[in-house]
Amino acid sequence: MDDERVLLWAKELGVSERRYLLYLYGRLNRPKVTERLAVDILSDDPGNKNALLVLASMYVEQQNPEKALLMGRRLVSFYPGDDQALYFLGAAHWLAGQYQEANRIFRDLKIEQFPRKKYPYTTDLASSALLAGDWYRAMLAYQELLRHHDLGNELRDQVRIVLDDIYRTYLPQLHSQYAINFLDFGQLDRWSVGYEHQLSSARRLLVDFKRDDIQLDLSETFRATKEARQQIELTLASVHSSRWGYDLSLGGYGDGVSYGGRLIRTFTPQRKIALVAKGNERATDSLLFELADGRQNRLGVEVDYQFEDEWFLSLDPSFRQSLLEEESIGYGYLVNWSIEKVLFAQSPEVRIGYRGILMRFWEDVSDLSFVDPFLVAGISPAARLEAATNVVSPLIHRHGLYATVTDNLADAWKYRVTLGGDYIDEQSTIGYGGEAEIAFWPRKSIELKSGIAYSSNASTSDSSSGLFQVNFGFRYYF
Repeated sequence: MDDERVLLWAKELGVSERRYLLYLYGRLNRPKVTERLAVDILSDDPGNKNALLVLASMYVEQQNPEKALLMGRRLVSFYPGDDQALYFLGAAHWLAGQYQEANRIFRDLKIEQFPRKKYPYTTDLASSALLAGDWYRAMLAYQELLRHHDLGNELRDQVRIVLDDIYRTYLPQLHSQYAINFLDFGQLDRWSVGYEHQLSSARRLLVDFKRDDIQLDLSETFRATKEARQQIELTLASVHSSRWGYDLSLGGYGDGVSYGGRLIRTFTPQRKIALVAKGNERATDSLLFELADGRQNRLGVEVDYQFEDEWFLSLDPSFRQSLLEEESIGYGYLVNWSIEKVLFAQSPEVRIGYRGILMRFWEDVSDLSFVDPFLVAGISPAARLEAATNVVSPLIHRHGLYATVTDNLADAWKYRVTLGGDYIDEQSTIGYGGEAEIAFWPRKSIELKSGIAYSSNASTSDSSSGLFQVNFGFRYYF
């Protein structure tokens, strides 16, 4: 019997018979007939719970937020205390991206109707809480899933991964990083130690101490020089809602204060855009600029965007003013970008990508005396001018391709390897390089990292030099 004849025949049946027919066609996965049968039942019996539940379930399954919200609200208007009605309303808000409202509904439903009973909607509560920024409730819900719910092995592993990520993001933690950078004409050692603590469900405090040891080797132009730079910085990160957040930072160093902030708009966890403003931050354009304690003011945008499940875009344009001893030495802009595609999502994960960087700088140097402490005696005026004007490169322009492989060696071991090549436009040459990193978790609360990286042409004003880096990292979760 075709669908139209079924619908005509159903009009001659009573409500109870049509409810049975509705159930039958719902089980047969015939959504068009099911919807029309339910609408027909509701025209005679507007509060028919069975028909309302069938439509709400179907719209949620079809991921139709508009219709799901309409039916969820209708259900709750007829059955305000019914847990199924509240569930479908919460699920509809989740589909519509209204995570805070979904979290409120699932949270209140658990408190009011399942205070000492197994909560059947724990998965929905965990997901909505996490997306709403209510990390503590999400953590409790995922813990409850592991302790009190019968989960398959695959789902249990996924819950553990999400729960570990919550621990590593929100629990107090101590971290340290040490990196040694070898250039053809010098060395740069960077060391940092920091502590992070969640002040409330929405605010987190970060304290960082950083030390850089910069060494310039003896050459025909420069004398052997070594300097140390230190800075301490406080950052307050706040999540205003599931859509908006910000962080504010204040730092102190030997001769001044640095400051900055970010305003963050979150569309989904994988789609974010941030407006960034920094004042007097450390500039890392070249060894010479770091030796002179170069600084910069910067205004930029950070974009991280996932397309579907396989494509990732990262874009970071900014405008900046370079400073030396609080005096401007020029203006410029910088754009970094990358586009990645996931080729294989399973173990190992393989990604390929296209990356680029474009930096332009227009110097405005009137006083060259800042370079004199770093120059050998008797240097020519021309060499002195070249040293001063190349503190920040006037142009860096390159495009490249790369591939990244990430995999688990064992339960507690993970590695990542990246190899790539770039066309360096300002030098009309090809550069190449790569990096490898390995992470080890002797316990869930301890993470150890080590890595190496090499680039035939450093992506800074020292681009004529090769760069070799060795780094070590430590993180402890309380």
